[in-house]
Amino acid sequence: MKLKEYQKASLATLRTFFEEARIVGPKPAYETITAEPELARRLRGYAAGYKPIKALPEVPYVCLRLPTGGGKTILAAHSITVAKDAWVEKDFPLVLWLVPTNTIRIQTAEALKNPRHPYRQVLDAAFEGRVRVFDIGDFTQ
Repeated sequence: MKLKEYQKASLATLRTFFEEARIVGPKPAYETITAEPELARRLRGYAAGYKPIKALPEVPYVCLRLPTGGGKTILAAHSITVAKDAWVEKDFPLVLWLVPTNTIRIQTAEALKNPRHPYRQVLDAAFEGRVRVFDIGDFTQ
């Protein structure tokens, strides 16, 4: 599945954030990146400041904001590779995939388990086919 230009730009920004965060930490990296004029223009109304997770202040905590139908799940699959390469430097990271509803959980799990699905193909390409699906549980209760 070919990515759109805004999706490529989102992943490039995420990569830059992770690379910078490894050097100076997540909060200063976020502040540096969101101060760039082009990105600041695109983030108008969203870049209200970095808010780390209190118990894990050195763990990057960011959100890619995309329009409805903007390819969030395919971008999530690509984001795993970005995080692997630019932040964690592990060949096979463990990923916790959170979704807002049980329906989306089931759909996403089926897609990630299917070797012919584009989401799974992104992961298989990044991890040389050595992908195992991240048991999918229902934690809504």
